[in-house]
Amino acid sequence: MSKTQQTHETTEEEIVEAFEAETRTSTYRGTNYGVTDAGSMRREHGLRPFWKQLYETSEAESIDTSADAVGYPGNIPDCLIHLRRDERELLKQDDPDLSRVPKARRHVLRWLAVDDRALSSMSIGGTDLLGTGQPGSGKSTLANDLARQVLEINPEEAFIWRGTPSRAEWTPLAPWTKLLLPSSTNSRVRVQPPAHASGSFTLDAEQVAREVVYYDDVYELLEEFEAGKFHVVYPDPEGHGIEDVFRRSPRTDQFDWINDASMADDSEYDTPTPLSHWWFGFVVALVDEAGPEFASLLLDEVGDLLPQAARSGPKNHHWYEKIEAYRDALVDARKNNKTIYKFGHNEADVHDLVRRKLRWRVTMPGWPNPTAGDSVVGFKSAPMEEQHTQHMTVGRGLWWTALHYTKFSWGDLAKPTVAKVAVELDGRGGSR
Repeated sequence: MSKTQQTHETTEEEIVEAFEAETRTSTYRGTNYGVTDAGSMRREHGLRPFWKQLYETSEAESIDTSADAVGYPGNIPDCLIHLRRDERELLKQDDPDLSRVPKARRHVLRWLAVDDRALSSMSIGGTDLLGTGQPGSGKSTLANDLARQVLEINPEEAFIWRGTPSRAEWTPLAPWTKLLLPSSTNSRVRVQPPAHASGSFTLDAEQVAREVVYYDDVYELLEEFEAGKFHVVYPDPEGHGIEDVFRRSPRTDQFDWINDASMADDSEYDTPTPLSHWWFGFVVALVDEAGPEFASLLLDEVGDLLPQAARSGPKNHHWYEKIEAYRDALVDARKNNKTIYKFGHNEADVHDLVRRKLRWRVTMPGWPNPTAGDSVVGFKSAPMEEQHTQHMTVGRGLWWTALHYTKFSWGDLAKPTVAKVAVELDGRGGSR
């Protein structure tokens, strides 16, 4: 659908139609692989498979080692390919049997089997990423393309997107979305057409996402994640299960979940717990309670969750202490096969405690990348000695670690509509 067509969408019927898509998909298991969700996403948006960045052709002997994606295997492939230890041992064999591996994964593993340099640098388990750039630099588009690529490269993995009530940047993937909403509150999808169009209206979540599930608490939520699927999670304003997560975790103190109904006149808290703090409990639960299954979590607009200015104590809902718990969980996440990707406006918006634990960065276009003389929290210096991103246009960026950097591009996953779409949650318990 062109942008010209999108600007004329003003009615409920046109919006609902814009979100509909035929997704002929099948599960990734078995020998006869159909089109996975990730493959369907790629075809629907006319994008190139990740593995084709690793080869000149489909033959392993024709690896293009000059391609941006493989110039330094420790950058993009290592961040996106989530490898099991037994897989790495298999790939060390002279002729590893990959016949039962899904196509996209098989091509990637064949590349690793041929390129000893890449295999030796590959991490085991989960990874991480912090991408930064100003509004309009393409962060949300990159995040959607990242989700699509991670799912196709790692078919045994679930992808989880942090939903926020103010915006729904995940809508390019809505036709493949499993939307997870709290049962404790009413929710609706608010659609605000462009300023020149008609007024806003609401839709049922089922009219936007392919599948909608209502969860009762954070533990029930963990049971809903499925390999090969794209999930969007919205937090529970009632915080069911969050206090229990903190109480059970050895990495945190007990933190109360305070809402309007539970606040007493003599409470040490001045305000209810910010809804964003639900994500601290979720991350701890994902790392400690979800088992060894692979999963990737994407936290967009992370500056409001992990700010440098976070303070301790009950008046601040122990924000600093929760960031400490997040930092500790981040370290164990990798060992437990969990990956956490983060996007924000500026590195300085993200607390130093977290930045010191991150191995990968992305600098978006239109914003200067650090250079060798600059101080980068978590690294001794930056690997770049000159500017690359300051004059880049949307669609190009810089992916880097403490040692190497790689220029890269990403696909354009267009939104179904130019209308603003947001999932609204009532602050108090509702009928669901």
